[in-house]
Amino acid sequence: MFQATSFTVRCFWRTRLWLSIGGQVKGSKNFSLPRPCGIAVSKDGQLIVVSDKRLVLLNPQTGAITPLVTEGLSSPWGVALDDEGDIYVTDCGDAMQVKVFRVETGKGAQLIRTIGKKGGRPWVGRYEPEGMLRPSGITVDSEGKVWVCEHDDAPRRISVWTKDGKLIADLLGAGHYAVMGAADEQNPQWVNTHSTLFSVDYATGKWQVLATLVRPQMHGLSFADDEYTSRDYKFRHVRGQTYIVHCGRGGVVIYLLGDDFVARPVCALGPGGALPLHGFVKDDLPVPENVRNEFWRNSHSFAFWWADFNGDGLVQPEEFALERVQSYWGLYWGAWVDDDLTIWSATPHGTGAIWRIPVKEWLQNGVPVYPKPSEQKPWMFVHGKGTIHSVLPNGDRLFVLEQEGGDAYGKGAKWQAISCYLVPQSPITTVAKRLWAYRRAWLGFGLEAPLAKPGDVVGAMKFIGKAKLDNGITIIGVNGYFGQFNLLTDTGLWVASLCKDNRYGPKADETTVWPENFSGFLFRNRNDGKVYLIAGDTDCRIWEVTGLESIQLAQTKFTLTESDRKLALRAAAIRQGIVSELPPIRLRKVQAGRIVVDGNLDDWDMSVAVSIDGGADKKAKVALAYDETSLYAAFEVTDDSPMLNSGKDFALLFKTGDACDLYIATDPSADPQRTRPVAGDIRLLFSVMDKQPICVLYEPVSREGSKAMRLFTSPTGAEAFDRVEVLTAAKVAVSRKGKGYILEATVPLSAIGFSPKQGATYKGDVGVIWSDAGGSRNVLRVCYFNKDTAIVNDIPTEARLQPHRWGVITVE
Repeated sequence: MFQATSFTVRCFWRTRLWLSIGGQVKGSKNFSLPRPCGIAVSKDGQLIVVSDKRLVLLNPQTGAITPLVTEGLSSPWGVALDDEGDIYVTDCGDAMQVKVFRVETGKGAQLIRTIGKKGGRPWVGRYEPEGMLRPSGITVDSEGKVWVCEHDDAPRRISVWTKDGKLIADLLGAGHYAVMGAADEQNPQWVNTHSTLFSVDYATGKWQVLATLVRPQMHGLSFADDEYTSRDYKFRHVRGQTYIVHCGRGGVVIYLLGDDFVARPVCALGPGGALPLHGFVKDDLPVPENVRNEFWRNSHSFAFWWADFNGDGLVQPEEFALERVQSYWGLYWGAWVDDDLTIWSATPHGTGAIWRIPVKEWLQNGVPVYPKPSEQKPWMFVHGKGTIHSVLPNGDRLFVLEQEGGDAYGKGAKWQAISCYLVPQSPITTVAKRLWAYRRAWLGFGLEAPLAKPGDVVGAMKFIGKAKLDNGITIIGVNGYFGQFNLLTDTGLWVASLCKDNRYGPKADETTVWPENFSGFLFRNRNDGKVYLIAGDTDCRIWEVTGLESIQLAQTKFTLTESDRKLALRAAAIRQGIVSELPPIRLRKVQAGRIVVDGNLDDWDMSVAVSIDGGADKKAKVALAYDETSLYAAFEVTDDSPMLNSGKDFALLFKTGDACDLYIATDPSADPQRTRPVAGDIRLLFSVMDKQPICVLYEPVSREGSKAMRLFTSPTGAEAFDRVEVLTAAKVAVSRKGKGYILEATVPLSAIGFSPKQGATYKGDVGVIWSDAGGSRNVLRVCYFNKDTAIVNDIPTEARLQPHRWGVITVE
């Protein structure tokens, strides 16, 4: 008998299997097998392997291969054994079943039963739980239950069966990154997510799967969803038909939903750049070759249009148009399609153009036909020509997330607003009348936003719906990048924030939606009259929103004086970073030996310290001093988990727990407007590692001497440093108390190349990094001057020095 305590198996899909063996026999072996896939280990150490369309027995000691099953498997994948030695194989070919075999002496493995409906459940349409779809991974637990993973997204399913084939559990998830879901407001029990339709009982919280709504490009060239299963569908009921609307990153695809719950695409339109996102490659385009080539070189100069005239759901040349356009619409977070299928969108950058595209005509087969791109034109214009993020119509009002200047993520904008415009009755070529603008908003990713306080709308990317209350007030919803959802009235008054700004580092619970929150659907259930929010993370949650009935409106008069106007202009300038309201950091000279680095601040004058407020009772005071040879820093920090850092890599201590930062531009002659660090720009990080105080020097551009280079990378990019090293000559002391800590440090001036001169000014900053309760990761970083510190989930961003965001350090 061959015995081993552990196996490590690697399958090379086409030709061979590699096996690493532990236990009594150690080593590694290679075996030649065609298309190896699933593997199970018998009690006597033999391997049962799926190989192409066969099941074989492999002796890992001798390499002998014995066929067990050579017929009856169309596309086997996973394999498992139960306690009796019966073999369970997932067959995801024509059968879509689990097939159970028993090895009989002299007969090989014989099929004894199957689990699941033969042929599986439909790829699209009504959900049949007794049928599997693409069964793959499989295991049999100690209680004899058979667990089967299905290699599919609509829905993602794990089914649990008894050995004799009875379904006992139907488990779904996890969902996509930043799951989106939406309800049918006419039939609120219908909720869709992951291209799957559910029936929800709001009174009990129970649900069941009804159907897979869409399965793109099964039978020919058709429009696929942009990010299939990632975005939700909006239900619309028009002319006695039910439609579901997919709004992708620019393009719109509209489906007609049949009684069999199969959604058939009937029309699509949008900017040319969205065509590849909807599943088209160059050779698919049913246009002349010269147009195809020109489009593929510069797709943004085109717009597409398709209407399913013959009702087959496929794209034919006579149904498709690809036209050159000077300007067009297309928003990353999607257009808004109104109840009558009128499309509302905007030109995202540069013009402030708002587009309203109504249905031009209806075909007898229920297909809506829109004007072709060359027939469309803007309906109105808005003030924010930098970026328009989202639009939401409401009768003769249009709500707009708009900004002037800045980038597509809201960074660097001159102003940002949630605005409401009066929609003209016919197209105009001028800016429409703006009825109100809510300016306490940071759009896009909100990376320059402070920690959210009541009234702040941070990271607003898109409108998520509206709900009209019994008192006549309409509530509009806006999602937030950091996990919040904000509610405002249709008259521009902030109502509430739902869930949490996760930069505060709160404990995870049922209201936690982590940063990169792309979800959100707000609606009022017509059956029970309650308002609900559908959102989630890698799940789709439904919350009831309570307390809205307490909202009341009142009117009063106020006078805006010239002095008030000037104060408002100054506040706007401060917010935009044009001027700073913060006084400089004072670097005071002290006598040598006056400051003893022992974690006690009795020898410091903290009355000159600057204050940092991170919100949620996370505060700090920071003071700096120097003498002829040394630089001193004192941090007095409020923290529920005082100075904890579990990091083992000194260069990444800013990611693994608490830390204190000091940034200095030691060369006063450097360009004060520079956006990238130069020689002399440094960062000193003070923390603990292995429970010992430590000081780490980060120098992006080394001035002289040896280098200790370090590259910080992530999918967003990379940040290179010439020197990242522990300053052993520095001394750091930490003293903890119940709700905070004191960190005191001294660094030789010669170690950082700094020669402060009385009366001189230098650029610099100070900051604090707060950890989670266990000191395992950072959850918040706040600086005195730099307000672009919201990101706590990207290493290069957090390592990067930003001298253009530093303020003034004055030497006294």
